[in-house]
Amino acid sequence: MEEFNITDFILSANRALWCEIRPNMREISFEYIKEEKRFVLYIFYDKPLTQEELDYDIPGTIIADISSDFPNEIDVVWDEEVIVLPYPERLPQKGRCVYRRYEHYPEDDFKQDSV
Repeated sequence: MEEFNITDFILSANRALWCEIRPNMREISFEYIKEEKRFVLYIFYDKPLTQEELDYDIPGTIIADISSDFPNEIDVVWDEEVIVLPYPERLPQKGRCVYRRYEHYPEDDFKQDSV
């Protein structure tokens, strides 16, 4: 992948997420590790996946949709990490976020009031 265009990738990722977002998804992000020519898809869930979600393979569907937009980039490896992190635990910063649901943290209200 010589000329990686992040804008094209983000647009492709957003399109791939159509109809794939579920209520228990907190965040979806991607990381590109140039030295390894590897993309990592991170999906953070609020609770464990149901058997139906496991059978459907949401990460695989997202990856297939994005990959179809870049057919000449066959030398790129894709990995996925599905992470269960219940709200209100804070989400770690992993890669470039392409989806994040709104979550209210009461301690943030205090920070804004004290400024």
